[in-house]
Amino acid sequence: MPNLVNRLMNKIKRVPWVFKQPITRLPQNNLAKISDLFVWRCCKDWQTSFELLNLANLFGETNDCQAEVYFFNMQGEVFHSQTVEFYKGDRQILNISEVLTDNFQVSVIGEFGTFAIFHSRTPKIVTKLKSFIAERGYISYNYKKSALSSYVHGNLDAIEKSNNTLSLLGGVSFLPREYCLQYQFLPNFEYDIVLTNPCLKVQNMNIRIVSFSTNKVINVSQVSIMPKGSFVYHIKNLSTHSRMIIHSKMIMARPVIFATKGNNMDVFHG
Repeated sequence: MPNLVNRLMNKIKRVPWVFKQPITRLPQNNLAKISDLFVWRCCKDWQTSFELLNLANLFGETNDCQAEVYFFNMQGEVFHSQTVEFYKGDRQILNISEVLTDNFQVSVIGEFGTFAIFHSRTPKIVTKLKSFIAERGYISYNYKKSALSSYVHGNLDAIEKSNNTLSLLGGVSFLPREYCLQYQFLPNFEYDIVLTNPCLKVQNMNIRIVSFSTNKVINVSQVSIMPKGSFVYHIKNLSTHSRMIIHSKMIMARPVIFATKGNNMDVFHG
């Protein structure tokens, strides 16, 4: 009996944290197309590309199709969109930096932002299973024209396109939460931590840098991120091994981390 009571109490305690609070919401339209909010970087030292696959072809459908790419600035505003044509089993490298620099000046659009990719065809088997087609592929980043690029995959189902309307899918908590990055920040490295907002409302975040050994708070920042927007938190000149805690109402406040040292770079999720 005590074990039963304990299990019941644990379930009750979890209610404020799990009741109607999914990581991502399900679209209402089963023909909706879904994408992550991918991060683009566009400046002298950074180039961004995307590994674009014909997803319908992976399900055995060989008809030609398209993918629509939407670009957002750091405030979450759409400033460009374009269509990419697929032919049968096509695989393409979409040079994001080239697309942006051919059409815009960095001084106008900024050096960071997000983009989303929506495929025009939903495979019949996916529709039959009442599921959705989602783009969460791989982005590649090149730093200072290195011979090698670093890759990171999509994070979560962040945004849907249905009936020519874009809607965000990120979950929001009733209560503030803490997201502790699964990474130890090292001295002698520089970091860009990129946060995106896949939620319907502005997200207010408290970001703390804490000493790994003493648990002493080194720095605290407050930031507000618009829907579909992004924010870059810079870290350099650390004197000790450190960690980051993000306090917000986002269910999954998982950022993309760019770590650089000299001409070397790596990118990964935190």
